[in-house]
Amino acid sequence: MATALLALLLVAAFAAEMIFGVNEPAGALSPSTQTLLAFGSLSAGHVLRSDEWLRLFSYPLLHKDLTHLVNNLIALAIVGTKFEEVSGKGWFCLTFFASCLVGGLFSLFLRSGSSITMGASAGILGLCFALLVVSFHFRDQSIRSAIQLRSFIILAIVALSFVLQDGSAADSMAHIGGGVAGIIAGVLLLIIWRRDSITPSWNRLLTIIGVIGILLGTVPIVNAVSNRSISNFAKKLIPDANVPKTEQEGDTQFSELSSRYPDDPRLLLEKTRKLLMKGDFLGAEWTAREALKTEGTWRPMMPDFVSARVHAFLAIAISKHDPVEAKKELNPICKFNFDREFHSYLQSTGRCLTP
Repeated sequence: MATALLALLLVAAFAAEMIFGVNEPAGALSPSTQTLLAFGSLSAGHVLRSDEWLRLFSYPLLHKDLTHLVNNLIALAIVGTKFEEVSGKGWFCLTFFASCLVGGLFSLFLRSGSSITMGASAGILGLCFALLVVSFHFRDQSIRSAIQLRSFIILAIVALSFVLQDGSAADSMAHIGGGVAGIIAGVLLLIIWRRDSITPSWNRLLTIIGVIGILLGTVPIVNAVSNRSISNFAKKLIPDANVPKTEQEGDTQFSELSSRYPDDPRLLLEKTRKLLMKGDFLGAEWTAREALKTEGTWRPMMPDFVSARVHAFLAIAISKHDPVEAKKELNPICKFNFDREFHSYLQSTGRCLTP
């Protein structure tokens, strides 16, 4: 029952991404990056620099495209139904959400780069490893082997996907964290599960905790759907399909894109950079402040580096005539090293001191 309800929730969340997406989809049945960010996908900068901690609960509900969703639904059907059958819906809920939470924390603190994370894979891997551990509760070898087979099927699929993708399209830290949490949950189950009990105790309490986790995960999605200012502003952004793929393309198309999307913060960021390179600090300050006027609207749906670099460029522009404000703008950027290349630049120029 819980497995089916979770699957329905994942489908509903994906439908919301496609129907209520903040701007044009990136492709057929593939929401835009802005939609994924606005709906609550996991981004270290948004969580640690802006305290958007609810993203730890919402990111498992989101998927980057239909294939991503279907793959996770199949894996959930294989391992989730069996885990719920043997341990109960309460332990199913706890193991899934604990694995997602730990996987998210692994991603935030151990993963390099500033890319975003979404998908139920960490939770499903947690269920998979927990099921593998829990199989040793059963003395009947045929039952144990049948349970273990389901876990090995999912592990084989995950391993194969990493080999085919070279690990580049998946958040390995989130997967590792989910697996670790699943093993811990499985060991805990073995400890408390009496041999004479059909299912382990605490299922009712853990079901309530699982429902709370689901409700927390839906908050960012509901906020994004109901906040029309975000979707209205998203119409002013460059569609994913039109975003330049290389720096050379960006330079070539800059003037045209700026005339069509003058309020896009990525273009204002690039304009600020160009003005700084020319030595026009007054123009750079004005442009950066124009971008920051609407930051409260565009920040939830933009990669964190956009906000960080706008603030940093503003600090550089005003560093001579207002060093106090410049330091205030730079402090949070220097504190969190999400954009490593840019952070290294700030360190090399003495604006961020190496700890």
